[in-house]
Amino acid sequence: MTPDEYDEFLKKAFEAYLRVRAQEACQPSRAYLPYNVVDLSAPRWSAMGDMLIKDELRELTNILNAWLGTLRHWHAWLTVSQGYSDEDTWQLEYEFIAPLATYCLFQPSAIRDTFTFVVTNGMHQVLLATDSSYKDRLILDQAPWEERKYPTRRKKKNNWRVS
Repeated sequence: MTPDEYDEFLKKAFEAYLRVRAQEACQPSRAYLPYNVVDLSAPRWSAMGDMLIKDELRELTNILNAWLGTLRHWHAWLTVSQGYSDEDTWQLEYEFIAPLATYCLFQPSAIRDTFTFVVTNGMHQVLLATDSSYKDRLILDQAPWEERKYPTRRKKKNNWRVS
């Protein structure tokens, strides 16, 4: 295939992708998650506690919505690639599909880590707002002069509780 033929091949494939992506049958077909579904106005928060929780929940929502959109793109490309020969499908995979697949397959692990972060920090803020004897320190916090220790996932999982 000449460079011009290859460019034309990619253009036609991308046009097919856009048509498939626009169809309601393209999976996942659910709507994006909304923002501001949690009302944080009732508790009396410590300094900016409610803003920290809202921002972290928005970030988590962004990550989940990005994953949902990317899953839809991946599904559309898989649908388009079924109409091509094996050799052409390999070219589409190289150009378009592989980065989407990699992101979609690794994102659940990243989302789990983000959930852990949001819940840990959220509960920390809740305890600061509701328990006057609670110390503003998480187990994994370190003083600036301490040597940085980056805990393993297992250590994070086992030490999620706040003291």
